[in-house]
Order: sequence, then C-alpha cells, then structure tokens
Amino acid sequence: MSDVNDLNADLNEREDLIRATKTIIQLYTDKAHFIYELLQNAEDCKATKVSFTMFPDRLEVLHNGEPFTQANLTSIRSVALTTKIEEVNAIGKFGVGFKSVFGICKTVFLICEPSHYKEQKKEYLPGFAYKIEDFRYLSPLGKSEDDINLPDEYTTKYIFPLCVSEDFSGYKTIEALHENLSKRLRKLGTSVLLFMRNIEEISYSVTEISGELNCNGTYLLEKKKIGENCFRITGIGENDIDDVSYLMYSRPTCYKKDINIAFACEWGKDGVPVFSFAPEKNICVYFPTDTASNVNFVVQAPYGTTPNRGGIPGTEENFYLSDELAALLHDAILDIRDRKWLTLKFLNFLPLDNNKNYGFLQSLHKKVITLINEERLLLTINEDDYVTRENAHIVRGEKIADLFSDEKLCSLVGNQKAKWLPTYFTATAPDLAELHNVLTKQFLVKETGADELPALLRNNTNFLKQIDNKWLVSFYEYLLKEQRGKLGKGQEFSTVPMIKTKSDEFVESYTYDRSKRTYTQKVFVYPKNASKAIRDFNFVDEFIVRECQEFLDAMNIVEPEGYDYLIGELTSRSNDEKISEKEEISQLKRAIKFLKEESHANAVDEFRNKIFLRYFTTDDDKVYLGTCSSGQLYCGIDSVLDISIMEYFSGVSCNIGILDEEFYVNNGITKIDLQVLSKLGVKNTVVNFGKDNWYEGNASCTNNGSFKKWLNFDYIYDVLSRITNGEKSKSALLFRMLKKVENNLKGVYLRGVSRQDRIPDESDLLKIIKLQKWLYSSNGNFVKASYITRKELDATLYGEIDRYSKIYKILGFKEDPTDDIIDKLSNLSEEQMRKILEYLAPRVEEYDPTAANNDEWPTEDIPVDINRFTESTIKTFCDAKYVEFADVTRSVRISGGGDRENTEYRYGGFCQKCHNVKGHWEIAEMFLYLNPRKELEQMYLSLCPNCAAEYRQLRNNPAIMSTFKQALINSHYGDSEVKLTDNIDIYFTQKHLAEIKIILEKMEENNDTASINTSTLA
Repeated sequence: MSDVNDLNADLNEREDLIRATKTIIQLYTDKAHFIYELLQNAEDCKATKVSFTMFPDRLEVLHNGEPFTQANLTSIRSVALTTKIEEVNAIGKFGVGFKSVFGICKTVFLICEPSHYKEQKKEYLPGFAYKIEDFRYLSPLGKSEDDINLPDEYTTKYIFPLCVSEDFSGYKTIEALHENLSKRLRKLGTSVLLFMRNIEEISYSVTEISGELNCNGTYLLEKKKIGENCFRITGIGENDIDDVSYLMYSRPTCYKKDINIAFACEWGKDGVPVFSFAPEKNICVYFPTDTASNVNFVVQAPYGTTPNRGGIPGTEENFYLSDELAALLHDAILDIRDRKWLTLKFLNFLPLDNNKNYGFLQSLHKKVITLINEERLLLTINEDDYVTRENAHIVRGEKIADLFSDEKLCSLVGNQKAKWLPTYFTATAPDLAELHNVLTKQFLVKETGADELPALLRNNTNFLKQIDNKWLVSFYEYLLKEQRGKLGKGQEFSTVPMIKTKSDEFVESYTYDRSKRTYTQKVFVYPKNASKAIRDFNFVDEFIVRECQEFLDAMNIVEPEGYDYLIGELTSRSNDEKISEKEEISQLKRAIKFLKEESHANAVDEFRNKIFLRYFTTDDDKVYLGTCSSGQLYCGIDSVLDISIMEYFSGVSCNIGILDEEFYVNNGITKIDLQVLSKLGVKNTVVNFGKDNWYEGNASCTNNGSFKKWLNFDYIYDVLSRITNGEKSKSALLFRMLKKVENNLKGVYLRGVSRQDRIPDESDLLKIIKLQKWLYSSNGNFVKASYITRKELDATLYGEIDRYSKIYKILGFKEDPTDDIIDKLSNLSEEQMRKILEYLAPRVEEYDPTAANNDEWPTEDIPVDINRFTESTIKTFCDAKYVEFADVTRSVRISGGGDRENTEYRYGGFCQKCHNVKGHWEIAEMFLYLNPRKELEQMYLSLCPNCAAEYRQLRNNPAIMSTFKQALINSHYGDSEVKLTDNIDIYFTQKHLAEIKIILEKMEENNDTASINTSTLA
C-alpha cells in the first residue's frame, strides 16, 4: 500500500477544488441520487453484482467489479478527474459523481480486496481499508474500527455512516434520512438494470432503526436477443420487488454510444408482449434524470448532463442523440407491427398528440406522426392485418361491423381498401379514449356508426342495389332494434333512400320541402283495395312487406292516402284503356267514399273528369263507359218523381245516359251510394227547380213558399214531341210527374227587399204544358187540358180522379160545377157543413130520381182492351191510400169522404140489391178487412136504406161473405149480377164487376184477404 501521506500530498495543493466540490454536492437536490452514482461506478468497474445493506446507522454497498488503481483512488477524492476519458461508453466519472455521497455522511469507509477478483493486474492496488474525510483525506482503518474482511464474491465495499448535515443532507433527523434511503432502495425496480451492460443483479436489505429487518430483495433481468437490436428483457423480482419486463431496442450511434428504447410489457406464454405504461417517466442517461420524457416508454441515450446529472442541456450532440432515438423508434414500431404485436393500446403509448409538449423529444413526436400518416399501423377488426389511417374506419357498435363487413364496408364508403378498426376502440374505452380522440380529431380517421349511415347511404345510392334481400332484412332489423328513435316521419332515416321497391330501386320514405317545412311520403305499402299498381307511386318490395312489417310501421310507411292513390289510378288510365270489372267497381266505391266524406276540395272536379261510369243510351241496349264530363248522366230512378228516368227519355233524341244501376247494385254499390254521384253532375231527377233568387231589372226577386218560378223538366219539348206522335204512355207518365210537383207549379213570388210585392205567376214548365196538346180524353181525343174536364180524362190511362189533388185546376181543366161545389165544400168548417146539410135535407127528401130520367139501369161496358183495363185497375189498387183511423175511445175512421159521390155518379140512385131507384141511398163497404184496408171506391155498394141495413147484417156472417167473395172472383167479364145468398142477388155494371174481380184477384195474390172482419161498418 502507498504511503497515505503521499496519497494526500497532491490534494493539499487543491484547496480551491475542495470548495468547488462542496458547491457541486449542494446541487444534488435528491440526496439519494448518489445510489445511481454508486451503480454507475460499479458498472464502470465491470461489476456483475451489487449489494445494498441499510442499517439503522449506516449504508453498506458492495460490488464484485475491478479493484482500485492508484488513479481510481485519486479520482474519487478529486473534481473533474477521471480515468475513463477515453472510454466513451463509460457512464461514471469518479470525479463529481462519487462526491454526492457526502450529502448523507461526513466520512466514507472504503475497503478493497483485489484477491477476490477473477483476474489480476499489476496496476491494481493491494488490498486496503481507508477512511475518507473532508472529501479528500485518506487515513487507514484500524481493525478495532470495523471489520475489513469482505465476502469472497465481492471486491469492493463502501460504508457510509449516516449523519445529518445542515449544509448537505437537508434532513433534520437520522430517522428521516434512513426512511428516504430505504424507500429508494425498495423502488429501484428492475428498470435500473435496463441499460447496464455488466451489472446483472442488484440486491438490497433494509434494517429499521429499531433493529428489525424490514425487507430485502433482488433485482434481476433476463436479457434475450430476439432480433437485430431487439431484446426480450424479463424482470425477476423477489419479495415486494416490482418485476416489470420490457421489449427493448438498442443501437449504437456514430459516437459509439448506445441509445435505447424500452417498452414496458408482460410476456405471455405465447411469447407475445402485452404492453403497458412504463413506470419510468424521465429521460434516462443510463439511469433516470430529472428531465421528464412525456412519453409512455423508456428512452435512454448518453446525453451530456448538467453537473448534478439532473438536466440535459440543448447541445448539438444531445439533439443529434434525440434524432437517433426518433430513427430507432421508427424502426422499432415497424418491427413490432411486422411481428403482429402492434395493438391500438401500443399506439396509445406513442407521442401522437400535437397538443402535448414533448420538449427535448419532439423529434420522436414528428417521426411518429409521419409513420401514422404513411404506414399501415392501425390494427383492423380481424386483428391480423393493419391499415393506414386514410383507409381506417372506426366503428361504433359491433352490430354495424357485423352488418357492413369486408366488401360491404368498401362498397358503402366507396374505397376498396377500407377496413374497420376493432369494435372495442371507442371514445369511452378506458385505455383508448385519448388515442381515439387523437385519431379522429388530429388524424381525421373516419368514424362510422348509425349517425353516419344516413349520409353514407345518400352519397352512395348504388350500395343497396348490390346486396341481397337477406342482408337487407338484417339491416332493417338492426335499425328497428337499435335505432328505433331515428325511424319514422321527420326522423333522420326518413329521407334516406334505403327502402326497396317493387321495381328493385331504393327510395326514401319521405321527401322534405324546406320552404314549406313539410314531409311527404314517397314510398308506400301496396293498398289492399287498389285495382292496380301505377307508375307514379313507389311500392315496397313484397318480400320486405312480408318480412319487415314492424320496421315499415316504425318508418310510418303505410298505404298511400286513399284519395291520392285513387287519383293516381284514374290519371294513369287513358280514355280507351280497358279495365276489369273488379278495377272499375273498386275505383267507384272509393270515389263514392271520398265524395261522402267531403274531405278533399278537388275531389268533385277530379272525379268528374276521371271516374268512368256504366250507362245506357235511349238508342239501344248497349252498355257504354264514360265520364260525367263527356255527357249528361242520370240515375235509373227519379228520386223526386219516383219514376223510371229511362221510361221518361225512351225514344227521345237527346245526348243523355242512364246509369246501369243494376250492375252496380249487384256489385255491392247501393242506390243510396249512387245518389252521391249527383255531386259529379249525375242527375237523380229530371226536375230542374231552378234558382230561388233572381233580379228583374234592379229588383231582387224570391220564390215564396213552395212555388218554383223556374221549374222545368229536362228535355220537356222532346218528350212532348213524342206524345204528339201518339206515345200515350209518355202522356200518362208526364201527368204523374206533374202531380208530384203540383205544389211547385203555381203561386206567387216576392219582388223587392224592403217593400215586397206579391206577384202571382206560373212556373216555366206550367206555361209550356198549358200551351200544348198532350192529354187524351176518354173518347180518345188528343187535347189540351183546357179542352176537357177532369172527368173526361181517359181513366184507364191517367187513373181515377184524385179528389185530393189540385193538379186539375192548376193545369187549367174545364170547370165542372159539381167539382167546384165539392171543392168549396171541402174547405168549410164542421159547423158550416152542418148548416148546409140542414138546409139541403128537405130538398133531398123531395128529390125523385125518376124525374131526372133515371128509369134505366146504368150501363158500363168493359173496355175492349182487357189487358190495359186490368193494368189500370191493378194500378188503381196499388196506388190507393190506406184507411186512416184515430184512436179516441174507439177507432174512428177519419179518411175517405168521396165514396157517396162516386157511387151516385156510377149508379144514379139505383139500389144494387132491389134494383129500384130511390130518393135516398146509402153506401156500404162490401167487406171489412183487418189488413190491409185501402180506400177503394170500387169496393162499395149503392143500396137503399132498407137493403143497406139487411146487407150489413149479412156482412157480419163470415161464411156468407166468403162465399160472396169467391163468387165475385169466379165471375166472368160481361156478367152483371152475383149471388149474395140463394135468395139475394147483387147487381153491377159490367165494368164495376170486372174491376171488383180484378181487385179481389190482386188481393188474393198479395194475401190481402186472409181475414174478413165481422164488425159492423164504422
């Protein structure tokens, strides 16, 4: 061993450097940093094992590196002196680094035993045990001071007695200092060995102030080369040691200094790393510095540092090393990708975010940005391939990815290289949210979910045309289950052309009018009652209707509004197009429905021009089809006059048509429904009542009461012309028609507003009729009404006189004095009538019919035309009014009244039983029927008072009356008497008996004589 004084000699000449050393030591803010300095020195000494033992009062450090040389011993006591200047990869400099130990102690004990080293060199100092004080002075250790023996596996030992130094340590108590050093030893971790080329094992042991062993452990790394510059590093920890493993990439630089990048991971059984955030967040210069890296992996380069090894100055060499790290990171990322180890989680560790400050490592950030923009680095959904960010698509929802897989995604976005990223990569994924934000916002990676589907489908209208029905059903089902709130009118998907139609096109459910802010349905379910499909409407494909009804309901895709579709049907039909009866009926039924509802303002005009109706003309029996705008159409039965309109127009040359009502009724359209067609101009009557208000000059005029000044019958002149040509049936029909409107033919109208003049007038129709010959008298003459009395009308043609009708007077028939008297009497009160009867009674008693030449039994021959006579009689029966009764205390007959006059007119006072003329006679009903009972003047007998009393008595006998009735039915035309009993005959005129026979036969046919009342005449 050299003389200690010689070793200290040179130091005495450097007092200025001692002061500098004190200053440098004070720069170490972390007083435990000296542990890294000791490890650096051990690494430089090629040590493979280092041991730290923490005692309550001291720290002991041992290693098995090269023994000290004279130069080494001098260096640890000097500033800026080192024996490693030429060894560019050396990480420790015995100059400044070792001096940091004086931050925890004032004295260092140094023990070295060269004989324990694996090889011997002459420059090694002999074994020694020194005490270093005041940074620089050596003095030998006495055996009594400490045990200087070393375990065989170690060559060097340091002992640092703990002390609290106000100038250096910054700790007030030994306990606090002890706790800080113990914590540092426990947290060294396996990463402290990452960049060591020699040290393979670090062990530690901590004994608390109390003297109890607190913990111990060993840091070991298994390092295996798995590729060029690529190493698998497995951390092996004991007890509570963190055993983080790494994938490390290493490369020498032009300065022959190694640079390293290490990604923390856990190695799986299949040899695939599962990456995680690195525990070390600072840039390493073999060991962590105080400079933050702001990246999630470990970077190391032999940067030049500040004297306290905490900072990294911005020197040219240091920037060069950062650029080299960036190049190494570039190659490492591509290598990890090629090994299929690159995951999205791994990308999350890379410096991607433009908003972060990566400081000294900004070149790494730029390199990664370039890689993401240019290389295939994004893992696809199948996790066996990678895609560029330009072709990448983030998917929101597994079901979207399932639906739009592989070529469907490419087709949807119009990019044959498009790929989905894994479905777990979402904005809410715990480990990937930040990466998701960076990729979508900074790198503009496309994200596709249900929200984007509407725009994508609009922009690529050919996509859906390339898929099959099975996929389409799956797509609709997805929307129904996952996006129901976005379906339906006014929702996002309502304007997307995605509904398959019968024509294999895809159209939107609704179109939106921005100016009106309204949605209009564009595709429809085919109507159940439609007669045919029309080009103007898009109908959903039948397969989709069957399989996806719930989806269509959610989309509010329904049958077209009935009116619109009907108009479409009608519009699509040309005038000469033939349609089936089914189509024809369907269209008409729907049109009638809308006409009844009156909910469509244009319905009348539309249907008038487009609804085709079946009709007959007056020329032939052929059925024609035409619209209401092509000619005047009429219903079959006149709703006002209750006549056949065809009968009215038959033989009349006019451009009219009569609806084929029978066809429509047989096909489910009622006559009441057909009446609605009047809105289209189909007339249900030939009566034209005209206007109720008009002007004469400047005076306003109004019909009064039931009078209709402008009343007329359609084509009345043509009908009168047919009558003139001998068509008697038309005359009879016209007469019945006039009776139906008799209250409207004549009256007054009001002229003026404030002062109204009542002006008598006649309707236009009446003025025409009164000027024409159109009636036939009973003697066959063709006359005007004014030429004959009402009694002179042909009764077989016009029926018996209606005593209650005013039509005869209105039409201007010649007056009959008797008619005039009877008309006047009918208007008298009961009291007035009683007085007249009292006045006439004496004169009636004195009346002798023989004086009136009534000595011959009246005769009435049966008309030659028996058929016509029968028809006329039956019609009289059918038109007869029912007997009316009022219930007071008993049934009192209140109808009738003209029977006496009719019978007197027929028999002139003769009794039909005794065959004699009497001054007085009575009227007796032949039979009293329970139901029905009509007012029939033919069913009365003219009897003298005595015979009338006898007849009424016999009439109470049902057997007699039944026999009498049958005898009447069995009589022959031309007979004039019928037996009532064996001894009594009843006499008739031939015509009267024939009428009774016909009526009774008709009653039999109608089952109207089933019961004969035995009560007396009321």
